[in-house]
Amino acid sequence: MKEFLSYLSGEGSVPLFFACLFFAYLLAGVMIIVDVKKRDKLSPETPVAYSGRFFWLDNTLRIMANVILIYIAVRFLRGWLFGVTFLADGTYEEKNPEWQLISSGVIGVVSDMLCLWLKKIKVLANQKVREKFKGAGLSDTENN
Repeated sequence: MKEFLSYLSGEGSVPLFFACLFFAYLLAGVMIIVDVKKRDKLSPETPVAYSGRFFWLDNTLRIMANVILIYIAVRFLRGWLFGVTFLADGTYEEKNPEWQLISSGVIGVVSDMLCLWLKKIKVLANQKVREKFKGAGLSDTENN
């Protein structure tokens, strides 16, 4: 089991790897919440009132892409970017765990910025959801 976890987490300690994932996912989640709060409520493509259903349907691809991108980035960049040094006896030495956690947070922010950009250029956009909710935020007098 230990070998399996080392393949999933890469070089370094497994608990630190999961802490890095936690901070990256946390900051990506904060970025998504900030984006939802800044949305244009008067846009014909979104409802005026907040809709949890619309949020999940509209952001599912973005969230899934974030989960995949963050895992890949933390897993494969951890060895050379975050300061894991391999010793001559085949073991490793963690350097500066705080830097690893901060860098993971940056990965979360950058990952969500990339996913948001892909959503805006319609690579990760779910047009069917937008079409279904189009005009849903308008009152009856505005629809006529």
